[in-house]
Amino acid sequence: MSNPRIEIERTKLADALGVDVAGLPALDGTDPMQIVTLRRACSRHLRERHAVAFERAGAASRLLPIGIAAKVAEAAFPARVAAGIANQLAPARAAALSMAMSDAFVADTCEALDPEAVDAIVAELTTEKVQAICRILLGSHRSHVIARFVDAVADDVIVAVLEVMPRERDLVMTAASVDPGPGTDKVVAMISDEQLLGAVRTAVKEDLVDHILAVIGQLGDAQRDRLRGLVTALTDAERAVLRERADHHGGDLQARTSAILS
Repeated sequence: MSNPRIEIERTKLADALGVDVAGLPALDGTDPMQIVTLRRACSRHLRERHAVAFERAGAASRLLPIGIAAKVAEAAFPARVAAGIANQLAPARAAALSMAMSDAFVADTCEALDPEAVDAIVAELTTEKVQAICRILLGSHRSHVIARFVDAVADDVIVAVLEVMPRERDLVMTAASVDPGPGTDKVVAMISDEQLLGAVRTAVKEDLVDHILAVIGQLGDAQRDRLRGLVTALTDAERAVLRERADHHGGDLQARTSAILS
């Protein structure tokens, strides 16, 4: 029995540590929630370890006009350092700096922003800015970075992000990368039946079956029932691919997938 979330969480752990995922050991057999707990602990430790330095840099930035402070930060600091400074600023100030920075640089800072602080910052950004940042993250295959904030931001922000996510592949990758809990179910509830069925078909076609199974594993009763009604449109071959992979993983995921395909 295995779990498709292991590799997803391994990628997110590497992102939190700022290392290439290839540099991490294989974590086969590890409970995915243990990896989540480790990632959160590492992120918290790194923020706390450098909090004083980030606070000093943030205090210095407050002495400068927004436009100048943004240019200095973008020119002088790596994106992860800028994210650490943003975590120490008042949300309105952090958002104003973000608006004055390039979309690409802000996208890079998202990898290290504290998810608990991001809602207040995003609330101060324009929808156009949020969507521009997401387009960059999607274009650079960093849907897992977008997924970091699903549990933190307001529903209207998620809707705005979904509007710039036309490819079912991106939808599958993002939904699968949301932290275990209600976030995945919330995302799936916001997409149309056509998008959901398209996401399943894309997963089968583009070798993302483990990702769509990870999504299925996080769905509540209502969305599982909804998906059960939609998958009747799948071909026998598509259903066989899903069933075979779920059987490989076994356990609760096998039972959930079988119930949807029955």
